[in-house]
Amino acid sequence: MASANRTSRLAFAAVASLGIVVAGLSGCASRRTDAASAAPTKPSPEAGGVVASTEPALPTEPPAGHTASTIAVSDLSRVERDLRRRALIEVRVDARDASGAPARLGGAMRIVVQAPGAVPESQTFDLALRTQRQSDERYDPILLQYVMRIEPVWSTEPARGSTIEVRASLALASGSTLEAVGNIEW
Repeated sequence: MASANRTSRLAFAAVASLGIVVAGLSGCASRRTDAASAAPTKPSPEAGGVVASTEPALPTEPPAGHTASTIAVSDLSRVERDLRRRALIEVRVDARDASGAPARLGGAMRIVVQAPGAVPESQTFDLALRTQRQSDERYDPILLQYVMRIEPVWSTEPARGSTIEVRASLALASGSTLEAVGNIEW
């Protein structure tokens, strides 16, 4: 009987120790976010040519590292349709440095969607990539792209199969801007 109690206590201690180790390891691991499942951004009020910040950067947050010299709207950009909500546009942006290697973005991103025949025909979306956290939340580490999920609000949607134009511009802290244009089938 004493041997069974001792074995039982040892087994319990081993399981408890394993639970503490697993809890400690999971707390130490950096939390990865899936950029393709981030909450979509709603249209911004028209603000002219100035890119407005959608989320103020906290002074305690490190700024996003910016190494890109060019950006491009990826051919992997697409429209997502779901029966429970409006259609979303997943704008994927490739960032490249001077040598053509994948690069990181930091700044204020503005996406403008032009949809002939839709009402309104143009919508603007502002997304902050100023902090490391903001940049990481929109970065796909597998495809090395930035994913900007936007949710247009139209009173009249574009015709199915029509082409919508997507303009991406990134305002950098230096005052310069990177721009790209692409098309997506609605």
